[in-house]
Amino acid sequence: MLVQENQRHQLFLEKGWIVIRFAEEQVVCWPQSCCRVIAEVINQIIGTPIPDELTTVETLRPIQQWNEFEAGQMAQERYRDNYLI
Repeated sequence: MLVQENQRHQLFLEKGWIVIRFAEEQVVCWPQSCCRVIAEVINQIIGTPIPDELTTVETLRPIQQWNEFEAGQMAQERYRDNYLI
């Protein structure tokens, strides 16, 4: 996480917020899995059961965080075009 983003993240935590971060690719390619993650967090906090339709959804695949150099490479290669259809 960039320093500025890390400070923002920390500020939310200090205010008692729960921060769930997804990569754009995760949201675009696996939206149901993202919903499952949110439901699991809600379940952990207040005990609301995970909806049945989400219990069979695939677990969200982690995506490695990239740095500024990798972001430049991805932009040159138009990586987003691979999943933004």
